[in-house]
Amino acid sequence: DYDNDDETTDCTPCSDFENCLSCPYDENICTECKIGFYLKDNKCFECDKSCLKCENEPTKCTECHDKFFLDKDNKCVECIDDNCIHCKSQNECTVCNNSYYPLNGACTKCHESCYICHDGTNKCDECSIGYYFDKSHSCVKCGDNCNTCNSTHCISCAENFFPLNGICS
Repeated sequence: DYDNDDETTDCTPCSDFENCLSCPYDENICTECKIGFYLKDNKCFECDKSCLKCENEPTKCTECHDKFFLDKDNKCVECIDDNCIHCKSQNECTVCNNSYYPLNGACTKCHESCYICHDGTNKCDECSIGYYFDKSHSCVKCGDNCNTCNSTHCISCAENFFPLNGICS
């Protein structure tokens, strides 16, 4: 946003201050734009909303936002699966939202005990609320009205319940 004048230690704002990231030689000549903007004739212009980054024109994307992929024409196309974060094509998801995992290109629901998983078993990467890891790294349900627990005690309870001697009352 600022130009550093070599003769002084003062910085002056770039003239296109809202979108320009760098103007090292002259406050009116932008050399680098913020993400979501592209440089043309030393000024910054907004990329298409589906593009995270673009070059030379608003729809010539070089990188896409989550839930979009870059096609062969440098356009960002939306993934079809609502639970998909990153996809290689409209129908091939590689990263899914929490509680889902990619299976044959589609986002598949994790076991109910898993908040984050990599397959359909209860061998979770992170347990859902109300579950804890046992010795075999499976998620096991906590006692009634218990939100977080370990193998022996409830640590935090559901609303209107309080832990007393390791159980929620």
